[in-house]
Amino acid sequence: SGTYERGDRKDSQTLGPKHQSKGKNFGWNRDKEMTQKILDAYDIHNGLGISMTTIYGRAMVSKLFNCEVVKVSPTRREFHHPRSEPFPTLRQFETAVIAEYGKHTIYRNKHGEQHAREKRRPDKGSFSEQAANILERTEADGYFLEEIPKGERDGNPMPPLCVVRIRDILTGILAGIGFSIGGETTQAYRSALFCMAIQKSLFGRLMGVDVDDADWPIIGLPAWFSVDRGPGASTKLIDKHASKIIFRDIAPSYAGQSKASIESTNPRTVTTSGPQQFIQSDLTYTQLAQREILRTVGQCARIDISGRITPEMRKAGVEGNPLSFFNYMNDDYRNVGNQMPFEDAVRTFLPQQTAIATARGISFLSHPYASDDVEKAGILDKAVRTGSLDIPAFALPICARQLWLDIDGSLTECQAMLKIRDDDRQLYLSIDDLKQLDELRRAADRADKESRVAIDAEFEQRFEQMTGTAWDAGSVQTQRPATRSDASQAEV
Repeated sequence: SGTYERGDRKDSQTLGPKHQSKGKNFGWNRDKEMTQKILDAYDIHNGLGISMTTIYGRAMVSKLFNCEVVKVSPTRREFHHPRSEPFPTLRQFETAVIAEYGKHTIYRNKHGEQHAREKRRPDKGSFSEQAANILERTEADGYFLEEIPKGERDGNPMPPLCVVRIRDILTGILAGIGFSIGGETTQAYRSALFCMAIQKSLFGRLMGVDVDDADWPIIGLPAWFSVDRGPGASTKLIDKHASKIIFRDIAPSYAGQSKASIESTNPRTVTTSGPQQFIQSDLTYTQLAQREILRTVGQCARIDISGRITPEMRKAGVEGNPLSFFNYMNDDYRNVGNQMPFEDAVRTFLPQQTAIATARGISFLSHPYASDDVEKAGILDKAVRTGSLDIPAFALPICARQLWLDIDGSLTECQAMLKIRDDDRQLYLSIDDLKQLDELRRAADRADKESRVAIDAEFEQRFEQMTGTAWDAGSVQTQRPATRSDASQAEV
């Protein structure tokens, strides 16, 4: 009883629950013929963004059912068949489609494969299950800060700062951070790889942030580097020198879950109602970057990864955060990160610039740099003989406090300096900041030059008004002045 297929019966009495508004015997039973028409109608009319009710309405007036829309009251319409042939109710239509295709297929047809995969697929396990060692697999992604910095020149709103971070899949620790201005660029990913390759205390010194290696201990380049289809996937990301070290995996387009490990660490923004607005920050680009570095170091000790802790780790007292997890795995020699010498990291991941050496010292974008090593290298002596000398150099785009000069095949570090004793924190400027300051300097130099001419003219005029004679009144004589003659000495 109850196991037969209802579509095989031809009862005149309708089966199933009564219609909620029409009563007990309204409608027709759904037999095999009607079911096939329903499935054919669904196949024809389903598509992205099309609801089941829309499919049902289109099916009823199609050639499959040939229904008409009848006005039964000023505000109500119903489907009627002109020859009283059977047609399904909305509930019968939905039941037949769900029984044939399943709810997931229907959801996928309406919302798309990507959305269905993110929202309706069952859990297939943790991403950390893909790795057994530190830096075996990593993911990279970028996000933009809500705050808009002010320009150095006019104080106008500037393009936003993009932050790119790289996360280790196994431990969950954030392994590197890079920056770019105005957009997500390849150089931001290169800067993040540079951060990965060096000691974090050194990176902190370069960025003007006090970072302890114990708080951010990870060093090395990954064996597997996953990015999305964007600047991070550019062929210019890694040159031939580093191509033997890093392998890349490109996530599918518009597939956030393909890089869920790094996506989940990005700062969340709160959506508000009302007119469009933005946050005008009082911080410079470099100060915003310094803040994000501190945020990253803090997240290494606070992100919850307790679900990854194994029974053996719990016995060893490993805490449920990336830093504790990393220290345990690193002490167990389960680290496959590739080490790179500092000079190679600078040449590989930082953009090449051009510095100018003159007898007065080293300048980059008109800003002075100096160090004892530069003087020992003798590059300034060569500049004295030639007048000026262009030198290949490397600098962090977001903080050009340090400059590495390529002198005779080796890198020599020099630091930005001030011509007076003042606060050194103002030297932590991005290359874009230096360019704006250079434009300000050039404009000021032009204005100062004209101002000096005007000042000279003003005081010459004041002298002439005061004395009645010109500033340089007199005549040119062709003989030597006899200032020691008796007549001259008598006047004195």
